Amino acid sequence: MPIIKCVFKLADVEKIFQEIKKLREELKEIKAFIKQSRNADVAALPDDIPVEFPLNAVAHMQRLDEYLSAEDKRNSLALYLSSLGGSGTIPKVNKILRFLMTNNLATQYNFVGQRRNKIAFGSTQLQSVIIRAVQIKSPATTQSEIESAVKIWLKHSKQRMEKRGVSGNQ
Repeated sequence: MPIIKCVFKLADVEKIFQEIKKLREELKEIKAFIKQSRNADVAALPDDIPVEFPLNAVAHMQRLDEYLSAEDKRNSLALYLSSLGGSGTIPKVNKILRFLMTNNLATQYNFVGQRRNKIAFGSTQLQSVIIRAVQIKSPATTQSEIESAVKIWLKHSKQRMEKRGVSGNQ
């Protein structure tokens, strides 16, 4: 059986080592980019929001609605709200609404605002932000499904408040 001899010149070996070194550096850069991309996906609550959450007064809701008149503000808040999680449409909407407003404030709203001197939530900028937030993580979810979940959450705010006591908190 013949023996195959491999003879490399020292210059060839050096070229191979240089290429390996170059590939290692590129791999480090790629790993750093991937890590940075993952961190960029973690949305933060925008710094310039003029209210604190959960909202507890109609005036705070109005101030937030004015802030959300700019599309970039709506997009930023929707991105943050989409990160709150939930395992389906109703849990996602409930989690978002619990973050956004107290039950006490929610008792002052219904979706269309036509009965019992309630304020229409469906015509607020915040409503469109909630729809966008849910659809970021669940694009197949319809606007109607999200609106139904919002209606139910608002409808039951008084019962939740009574169940937890009169504090008005979640």
